[in-house]
Amino acid sequence: METSPLMAKEKEGLVEPTAPLMEKKQHGLLKPTTIYDATVVDVEEQSSKEERPLSPHADLDTSYCQRLCDVMVGTWYFGFVAFGDTSSQVAILQEEIVYKRRWVDADTFMELYGLSAALPGPSATHLIIAAAMTRAGAFGGFVALVIWVAPSCVLMIVCGLFARAVTDGDLNEVIPFAALLLQGIGPASAALVFKAAGRFSFGLDRFGFGIAATACAGSILLNGDYHLSASGDADFAFPLMIALGGLLTLLDFTRGHFLHKGTLGTYVDSSPADVSLRQRIGLPVWAGGIVLQFYVIVLLAAVLGAQALGVTSPLRPPLLLFESFFRMGSLIFGGGEDVLAMLESEMVPAFINREQFFDGLGIAQALPGPLFCFAAYIGAFSDGVTGGLVAAVGIFAPAYFFMITGMAFWSKLHTLFWFKAILKGVSAVSVGFMAYAAIYLFEASVEKAADAIVFVLAGCLSGYYDISAPLVVMAAIIVGAILNADAVSLAQMPYNTS
Repeated sequence: METSPLMAKEKEGLVEPTAPLMEKKQHGLLKPTTIYDATVVDVEEQSSKEERPLSPHADLDTSYCQRLCDVMVGTWYFGFVAFGDTSSQVAILQEEIVYKRRWVDADTFMELYGLSAALPGPSATHLIIAAAMTRAGAFGGFVALVIWVAPSCVLMIVCGLFARAVTDGDLNEVIPFAALLLQGIGPASAALVFKAAGRFSFGLDRFGFGIAATACAGSILLNGDYHLSASGDADFAFPLMIALGGLLTLLDFTRGHFLHKGTLGTYVDSSPADVSLRQRIGLPVWAGGIVLQFYVIVLLAAVLGAQALGVTSPLRPPLLLFESFFRMGSLIFGGGEDVLAMLESEMVPAFINREQFFDGLGIAQALPGPLFCFAAYIGAFSDGVTGGLVAAVGIFAPAYFFMITGMAFWSKLHTLFWFKAILKGVSAVSVGFMAYAAIYLFEASVEKAADAIVFVLAGCLSGYYDISAPLVVMAAIIVGAILNADAVSLAQMPYNTS
């Protein structure tokens, strides 16, 4: 019987025997491989090459103007298509930044996501600033922030001016077909978040996946238990889970690194890509400290200035708006929904009445982009275009200041072995939170059979056919509008009911 080249090399000890390879694969000790005649090719490694970021050295050779143009080209449409809550927006950012533009890899993106969730300010806004900074530094982050908030802020200012012009401030007719056009956005957002959570979870090792699954189950428990959800303990439990995730991976890393015992997870040292990433961000730690001091100075100046100006001063109304929203922007965590009650008590009736407040909030939720472009509506209603612009700057400026400070420290610590171990646990918990958000969005958005159809369509287009997120959202809007009860009225029976 003839001996194949592979069998001959097995006998000579040049290639590991095929049978043990298959046995290791069955026991999960070896990644899936394809065995050719004389070579063993790692399929996951081969396919992942298409998703890896471009060479960091090539990025450094690119001029700053070119990288700044990349930021503008890569982010200009986010403010037009990023519907839904924070998790939906993060899924769209992941698709563009990691897999299309390849500015950072999936692990770095998750580190930035964890950092964004830990700092005061809207998480999606933090994340887009951070992603742009990895490409074009602090000014690139500022450009991305302006591009991100501008579309919704302009529309909200227009709506605020309209509400100010009419006697009753009723905005129900401002966007007459909004309900029809927005039917498919919720299911599509749920599908995109499911895809993002799946991609992130597949990149975790076994220990990280266990942490993520525990965080997901813990989130469901905190929000699904009558006693825990009513007690308010959930507000403290989520940051605690993030800290515990980082502590677990740090202890596991310490066990292997210093005690020379086996670890449950896998840990990697810093690479040239980490060093080049720090160079592209270009922020030393002392610069982050200066920005934080500047934030404190602005906050104190706004508070004291608003109190010092006389009632008749023309500068008092815009300064009061800026001071109020600057403080609110410093208290937002996650998507910011938790401070809506505080925002209402601060704005009503000082700047706007309660009915107009909720009219503007409803329109803000129907528009793409960050929810707190809603501030521009309140400012425009209270003090015209100037008030709208001042309020928008006030609500988003703290997010920029905090992210600049956070990125200055993160880019320094990011190259340290032990800090990367902590971030590994933080990222795993963030994946668990995203998985919970996917479950929550599905339950909240899939109410009728038509919603389930849109969910399946969006999942197939995004997950299998790899259609970009903006096109998936547009397709969902069209199909959802067609199936709507006010259109052809198909598949309107309740679907997700108990």
